[in-house]
Amino acid sequence: MKNLAQIRQNLHDQLQQAQTPKQVEALRIAFLGRSGIIADLMTELKQLSVEEKRVLGPELNQFKQEAHDLIEHKLAQLEQTEHHQALEA
Repeated sequence: MKNLAQIRQNLHDQLQQAQTPKQVEALRIAFLGRSGIIADLMTELKQLSVEEKRVLGPELNQFKQEAHDLIEHKLAQLEQTEHHQALEA
């Protein structure tokens, strides 16, 4: 299975660079979409031994929830920024 720590860091880095809701949505699809990175990891998980599944399964589920939360937070943050900019204009 791919290094989960590297994938997590990659998500964090890309979210920091995202400047628009459209960019964040693209990240959501890339990580959480049906053919996304996490879906690929879930497929890989099926091929592991029972012991490995017991260890990596919960970690992967936690990362999936973390990714969802981070993406939602970034979207909310960008929308709030856009709202404030619209009010100032």
